Amino acid sequence: MFAQLNFSRIVILLSFVGSAVLGYLVYEQQGRLSEVQEVLRITPKSVLGLQEKALQLKELERQVASDGLGGQSDPEEYIRGAAGNSNVRVGQVDIDPLSNFEPAKGIVDKRYKIEPARAANKSYSLDQIANFMYLLESSSRRVRVTNVDIKPESTRRLKPHEVLPDAWTFELQITTREREGA
Repeated sequence: MFAQLNFSRIVILLSFVGSAVLGYLVYEQQGRLSEVQEVLRITPKSVLGLQEKALQLKELERQVASDGLGGQSDPEEYIRGAAGNSNVRVGQVDIDPLSNFEPAKGIVDKRYKIEPARAANKSYSLDQIANFMYLLESSSRRVRVTNVDIKPESTRRLKPHEVLPDAWTFELQITTREREGA
């Protein structure tokens, strides 16, 4: 069989085997090319989705940065900061956490009772109390004053023509809303 092989027949035989091997390699590369083309077809949609998510994240980060409560896990620091504000001047306050409430799945309302510090035994003008409540709500989108109890400091009986002095004491209840586990 090999006795009749000459140079031209060897070249033909090697060309046939080589073309079979190259045909197989081209077939495999065609499969890989189809996979890459499919990925490239999907990529623009994925990139657009990724861009949208990045913009949403940037907007949420901006909202959190503008939110006075920020990423604090404990709002007591926020409340004490509002009480010490130069426009409020309420000073020391006692903050008592109340029971939490879950209005919807995955959302928790944390409630706090705020009143002047017992040691202070101080009275406040209605302007100070109003500014304190305003500052609590306006500096954070998550905090709401949900209950207000304002009483005159003086317990003496007044005559019908007398006006109460602008000396009041207060008790507030605020609610902060956040996602569960945050």
